[in-house]
Amino acid sequence: VEPPNFPLRPIKPNRPLIVAIGFVVGTGLGILLIITWEFLYQTVRSADDLSKITPFPVLSELPEIPSDNVKEITKIRKRAILLLIIVAVPVLLFAIGMLYKPLELDITFITLLNTVMKKFTILGL
Repeated sequence: VEPPNFPLRPIKPNRPLIVAIGFVVGTGLGILLIITWEFLYQTVRSADDLSKITPFPVLSELPEIPSDNVKEITKIRKRAILLLIIVAVPVLLFAIGMLYKPLELDITFITLLNTVMKKFTILGL
């Protein structure tokens, strides 16, 4: 009687397939949502849009002059989006790594941590 042989890789669940299917389905649903939003959310954004829906000619178009509050809010939104991307990308990569190959990520993290600790010991910190 021989002892059982443990598999080197798990058979189920197929994590790369799950991640790939999730990516494809998520991208498809996102594109579908954008297309649907464009068709359902019909607003007048330019003089051409207005001339298409009315029989009257457009005599003039006034440009938007943003106030200081609008400029500040726009600047804050741009910074918030940048911060969200900076935070979300590593979290997403970490989550994918944990789902795909959790042990390799742990080994990589421990190796990185040991390297950083060696550098701090060399510097005397």
